[in-house]
Amino acid sequence: MINFPPETTNPTEIISTSNFLNKEEFLKLSKQLKNIPYSEASVIHKDVEEFDLSSRSCKLKWVPFTEDFVWIYDKIASIIHENNSNYYRFNLQESFERIQYTEYNSVTKDHYGWHLDLGANDATSHRKISITIQLSPSNSYEGGILEINKGGITKVPKEKGLITIFPSYLLHRVTPVTKGIRRSLVLWVGGCPLK
Repeated sequence: MINFPPETTNPTEIISTSNFLNKEEFLKLSKQLKNIPYSEASVIHKDVEEFDLSSRSCKLKWVPFTEDFVWIYDKIASIIHENNSNYYRFNLQESFERIQYTEYNSVTKDHYGWHLDLGANDATSHRKISITIQLSPSNSYEGGILEINKGGITKVPKEKGLITIFPSYLLHRVTPVTKGIRRSLVLWVGGCPLK
């Protein structure tokens, strides 16, 4: 059982903000991402990282902590701290993981089954806030809906440039993409593990 910080104002709030990235930022990001190689998508079960296509299928890239990408890390950090102050008030310790660029393709029916971003191992136990930024126009793909369960299912709008912030202990999934390609950025921010 998770003990929420006593000052937490809304421990299950899902926050979405439109137009987080502008046209110039999309173009800049798209150019920069081309130079990063793809990695295999995996799922962490307890203390073992596994490749499990039944629960997760997608292509991804890891955005490095380099000078070229400082602008996107800073932009995300700013909105996270603002919303953490307004809603969660978690004790964040600037523990940013690398941004994950993710592609879900209809050809392979890519998806990510129900899961939590907060885990029990060292790699994920510190996660407190999860962030998703939609990069694809809503009419460029079908399916691929981010659904978050907080006692009822919330379907996050498929809107290019939308950033969605939610606690890492909320169950969520990406439904199978049935047409086109869904592109997004994903990031986790944490601090001391929740107990």
